[in-house]
Amino acid sequence: ELGSPAEVQKMVALLSKTNDPWTGKPYRVTSTLRSGDRGAHGAGRAIDVAPPLNLPASEERKWSEHLYRVIGLDPMSI
Repeated sequence: ELGSPAEVQKMVALLSKTNDPWTGKPYRVTSTLRSGDRGAHGAGRAIDVAPPLNLPASEERKWSEHLYRVIGLDPMSI
């Protein structure tokens, strides 16, 4: 969960310009605002980023940790 809808849009912009090292293409943001969602997505305060479709399960943790660093979060605090 992020702090504000403005932060979500900032992250979407960043991820759309940052290549996922596993694909060489920009990260895939799959969800931000979800109409009717009573949680953070309904308030526009969350973001979902999908891993590459062919990412091996053994690489999922590394991929997530890299993503957290890209958006400025400490992966150890998540």
